[in-house]
Amino acid sequence: MHEGKSHGLNDVNISYLLEKKIKFVICPDSASNDYEIHKILREHGIDVLILDHHEAPSISNYACVINN
Repeated sequence: MHEGKSHGLNDVNISYLLEKKIKFVICPDSASNDYEIHKILREHGIDVLILDHHEAPSISNYACVINN
């Protein structure tokens, strides 16, 4: 039904963000568990705000996560 659909953070997003020199990313309804990508973005000076409702097994050390 949603062939090719994706959300959250992935390698394609990272390349685009770096290419465009983005400094702040807001991820609504996704990316709570993308810990490694949070770290990569932070290492490149990109701040990440996650707004999500999915359960996450741990707290990200590299993104601000607001999750009810």
